[in-house]
Amino acid sequence: MPYLVIAYPTLVQQDRQWIQEIRAQHDRELASVVAPHFTLVFPLIDVEASKLIEHVKAVVERWRSIPFVLRCALPIPDGVSEETSVFLVPEEGFSALVKLHDDLYRGMLASALRLDLPFVPHLTVGKTRDPWQAKALADQLNQQSLALQGRLEALDVIEYKQMTVKTLERLPLL
Repeated sequence: MPYLVIAYPTLVQQDRQWIQEIRAQHDRELASVVAPHFTLVFPLIDVEASKLIEHVKAVVERWRSIPFVLRCALPIPDGVSEETSVFLVPEEGFSALVKLHDDLYRGMLASALRLDLPFVPHLTVGKTRDPWQAKALADQLNQQSLALQGRLEALDVIEYKQMTVKTLERLPLL
């Protein structure tokens, strides 16, 4: 089964609702399955859940919660499909999220790191097969004064199977 490590951000309700409304229009499939989140470890198949949880526990012991501010939308080709995603990307918090991602991919996950795809911390708000449509959505969002403040306070080790997300363990950051 595929396991991932994600972080559900703490956001004010109005911002969370705004993100969900965009996702409901432009990423219907996932919006109904999983709340807005940052993916920090991408799908893993050849790993035991208990060992992954122990690895993530060891990593979170070194990390404090991470404040961030989302200020920009970017259209990004998927890399594994023909879709283009629209990401909300943090300006503040960007480097901490990259470093946390890198920390998670040390040790037992080192061989699972994909160097062919750059890691861009993000909340996905849209997906489409038409890259120009993704660009138009990003442009529309960027015309607004984006400044969505939030905080990552925990990491969730999840199982993703048949369009269902199950949290196996929630691990709070310090």
